[in-house]
Amino acid sequence: MKHLSDDILIEQLKQGRNEALDELYRRYSKSLYFYCKKTAYHLSPQDLEDVVQDIFVKVIKSIKSFNRSKAKFSTWVFRIAHNICVDLIRKHNRHKTYSISSGSREDDFSGNYISEDSLADESKSVEEKYTEDKLHKAITECMNGLTNLSEKQALILYYLNEKVYREIAGVMKRSISMVRNLIKTAELKVKECLEAKGIGENIR
Repeated sequence: MKHLSDDILIEQLKQGRNEALDELYRRYSKSLYFYCKKTAYHLSPQDLEDVVQDIFVKVIKSIKSFNRSKAKFSTWVFRIAHNICVDLIRKHNRHKTYSISSGSREDDFSGNYISEDSLADESKSVEEKYTEDKLHKAITECMNGLTNLSEKQALILYYLNEKVYREIAGVMKRSISMVRNLIKTAELKVKECLEAKGIGENIR
């Protein structure tokens, strides 16, 4: 079923064919997991797996109402994830101050991240690898420092999940111009943070 489009799989799912759900899960579960991980940083790996399951339970319950003329499935499923994660953040925020962990367009990285490119390229010197890893850590710290939740989420969708402005607008239910402003503002804040650390690099 790997060659079938999302639209065909959706129609099959509406007909009750569970193998279509299995394929959609294969296509989107990893991206949804990392989106929720970056958005709701306080969740444990097991909690994140449960959230992804909850997202697809919601997909099954709501699939009859899905209208592909209004949004792509990818936009729709990330909107579901967005709503669930925002709700989890709000519940968590009632009890504890938090900092959301973000990243650039990589699968994942933390303060101790070593890039796959750096590991793969054995021709790079230890100093070059150290410099790259130091930059990744600085970027993470600066993105952690963003206090505006909407800016963080827009940036996460743009860099982590490689969504275009139109798709992010659909997920967040904001105008395209607002999404563009959120991303540009967040980028500027991260850039200023990096410059304050003595690193003249942008997140791009």
